[in-house]
Amino acid sequence: MKPSVLSQHTRSVWMSVDMPAFPTLQEDTATDVCIIGGGVAGLTTAYRLSREGKSVVVLESGTLGSGMTSLTTAHLSHVMDRGMAAIERLHGEQGARLAVQSHATAIEWIAETAAKESIACDFERVDGYLFASSGSPARQIDDEWQAARRIR
Repeated sequence: MKPSVLSQHTRSVWMSVDMPAFPTLQEDTATDVCIIGGGVAGLTTAYRLSREGKSVVVLESGTLGSGMTSLTTAHLSHVMDRGMAAIERLHGEQGARLAVQSHATAIEWIAETAAKESIACDFERVDGYLFASSGSPARQIDDEWQAARRIR
């Protein structure tokens, strides 16, 4: 579903910000890297490559942040959507530990970059809580707790 057709009840933080607009590319251009998509992943990649001295062109068919990024909450967590117990079942204890560490490293990089670049993004670390949804077995929370203890 296109973000532009989402109801007001599903507006994410990304949809409430006026994003900068750039002119459409009208001619051939030379660059080291061309990135397709101006969402969080594409812009982060462009930022990192440009910091390494690469020339970068970002191509976006809509406005910056208008694709999948506009459907996210801007909430960062080292806990994966499928849950730690599922990741551990699929990839083993070491694979799950690596996944958690990679998320934690990414969050730390975001915090450091926001501070270094003086980005006023209201970044703050807060506690997170996991609740079983109605109809879910209470055992699910215990499984997550046990997996988290093993992975840490």
